[in-house]
Amino acid sequence: MRGQYFTGDDWEFIHRLIPGVDRPGMFAPHNEHWLTLPLAVYKILFAVVGVRTYIPYMGVLLAVHVLVAHLLWRIMVRAGADLRVATALAGVFLVLGSGADNLTWAFQVGFVGSLAAGLGMVLAVLGNTRRRLAGAWLLGVISLMCSGLGPIMVATAGMTTLLRFGWRRAFLIVAAPAVVYAAWLLAFGIHNASPPLPRGQLGLIPDYVFTGVTSAAAGISGLRFVGALLLLPLTWWVIVRARHRADEAAVVALAAGTLLFFVVVGVGRIGLGVVESKENRYVYISAILLLP
Repeated sequence: MRGQYFTGDDWEFIHRLIPGVDRPGMFAPHNEHWLTLPLAVYKILFAVVGVRTYIPYMGVLLAVHVLVAHLLWRIMVRAGADLRVATALAGVFLVLGSGADNLTWAFQVGFVGSLAAGLGMVLAVLGNTRRRLAGAWLLGVISLMCSGLGPIMVATAGMTTLLRFGWRRAFLIVAAPAVVYAAWLLAFGIHNASPPLPRGQLGLIPDYVFTGVTSAAAGISGLRFVGALLLLPLTWWVIVRARHRADEAAVVALAAGTLLFFVVVGVGRIGLGVVESKENRYVYISAILLLP
């Protein structure tokens, strides 16, 4: 951490915080992502330490990363995992080298923040009370305001609710965050949407998803080929178990969220090539969605 400094998209954030003419506002998208909350973090730290040191920025990222690991552990335990296994997996996740981008680049606090709030939303929807409903709505909006991962995490929480309580409760869970996100899109984001992809590139989406999921499995397990093959029996086991245990609704929804994630990213990024799906920041996201 001592030798790190601002790079790449960090400077786009810093540019927004320097007084001047025609600078984007706090709600303007960055590469189509809604990043108001990460930008707010940068604004506070920029006011306190400026760009003299990168350490406080990295400190926030690592704190949110530890929170993600804790929430991941709670989901695994709630689904019935052995405490020792859940603790070991969460410990490995804490130092996941194959997801290095999200551990060493402060700008990624947006992605990590969306995941933290999204996992909190998944935990909240496992209960059926008004207080949990309000908490799920709040966490869903927070996830949306951190990055483009927000809609995927809200959808995952919705799938969890659907499997556990049915479609009426699921609709109620996603309704408020969906309205907030639609309002933001209309006000700020829809004018910055990417043009539709040519049909030839859309045909590459299945390859993008397959490559992304199998590469993530290999990165998580450390087994280049066997790791990908493990997905088949694990997927079958989860589906069979989900029929008998309602607490595993979150596990099934998170696994489905992995596919949804690569489909959504593929639509926006397939122009960069199928190999782009192997990015290590995607391994980090996939680890959270698949480890339970």
